[in-house]
Amino acid sequence: MNIKSGHVLRSYLYPQHNDTLKKFKRIQIEYHHGYEKLKDKLEDAGFTVTYTETVKVFDKDAIEHNMSIGYIYAKSGV
Repeated sequence: MNIKSGHVLRSYLYPQHNDTLKKFKRIQIEYHHGYEKLKDKLEDAGFTVTYTETVKVFDKDAIEHNMSIGYIYAKSGV
């Protein structure tokens, strides 16, 4: 599954019950506004979580101009 919109991510990932998330073995997400909430949600579902160093970016064309960009990786059964 490839979810490309942050709005879809908030609508899809956050409300999901942990049993639904446990159906996935691996999850990779590019984040634009920090990783903390994603990390907490995935760890609560039983994933081992790692993430890249956050890069601060200013995007004049984005709705929220100041962005914290990176990747978060989650593995189940580790």
